[in-house]
Amino acid sequence: MKTMTTAILVLLLSTSAIAQESLRLNGITVYNKHTQDYFIAALFLKKRNHSAGTILQAPTQGKISLKILKQQLSARRFNQYWLESISINNNQQQLNDYDNDILRFTRLINQPLLREDEVSITLNQQKLVEVRINNQLIGKFNNAGFFNVLLRSWIGKRPPSSQFKSQLLNLGSDPKTISLINTYTHMQASPERKKASAGWQAVDTKSGANSQNKNTTPKAVTELSVASAASTPTALKQHSEPSPPLTVHRPSKATTITKQLNDHDSLKKKQQQSRQLSHRSNILKETYRHITYPNIAIDGNLEGDIILTIVVDRKGEVITLNQNQLSPHHSLNSAAIKAVRKSNYPAAPNALAGEEFVVKLPIKFRLPK
Repeated sequence: MKTMTTAILVLLLSTSAIAQESLRLNGITVYNKHTQDYFIAALFLKKRNHSAGTILQAPTQGKISLKILKQQLSARRFNQYWLESISINNNQQQLNDYDNDILRFTRLINQPLLREDEVSITLNQQKLVEVRINNQLIGKFNNAGFFNVLLRSWIGKRPPSSQFKSQLLNLGSDPKTISLINTYTHMQASPERKKASAGWQAVDTKSGANSQNKNTTPKAVTELSVASAASTPTALKQHSEPSPPLTVHRPSKATTITKQLNDHDSLKKKQQQSRQLSHRSNILKETYRHITYPNIAIDGNLEGDIILTIVVDRKGEVITLNQNQLSPHHSLNSAAIKAVRKSNYPAAPNALAGEEFVVKLPIKFRLPK
């Protein structure tokens, strides 16, 4: 029986390796929350490696793959998951270095994901990070280090659970793992869904998008310029009679100034979002630093999920603490609340706008399996 099991596993892994262009399955698991299974998580690497520290030392060719298990997963929930995971698994310098990439990444998925959809993040041989939905390219990132920023969400210091991390680093040969590999292998989006996914391709000149997107970009910019020029009284007066085609398509001075102002506003908005992400990350880390697993809960083999929301002022003082979700166990709830009260939250950076900041604190108590 053991020989047959091993043979089946080898067969499945060989199939996966071919499908992933010589990458090998390093581990596979399921992400679940509140007893609901959200997606199958699979990690592919050039060479199998059991050490998270070694894998994360330097960006190496690999692939992060998620296959959706829920009937529908909203884009908001999907992006929120990544933002929270990135924030608590990367240090301040890493968040600062990749702030623009993080913001861009969490905007790529802007439609609900459906069961059997695959979202994949690949670091290829050219050291480009490519994001795909059902094998359709929707984004590229030129910095190879961004792959590890995302990978830390799974195998960093604060993964979804210790079991989640362990199963990605240690591929099992038990019947449950074999069944999961089989499910992953056979989960494929329908042809209609794949065709619809092709429409998700984003125009992103900064990331080196594909040639199809590059060809459509000048047309979109030109149409915007014409519309802007025509909206000004001066432009309407100048072009009240037929004009040569080149004159119509040439942006006016007013259009150029408007575009510069819009670009400036967009940059300021991105900078604020980056500062908010960084400040939130610091608050989360300070909270988690003070969490201790109660001995009574360890002895009783108790686990639980808790969600608290705090409002802090610019000085880092807690104004309000709301208990959005508590576990059935008083000892765990008490430990989470004590962590907030013990925390010395940082003051908001001078460049960060706002007087009060709302931060959601998801806290999971899990025992090693």
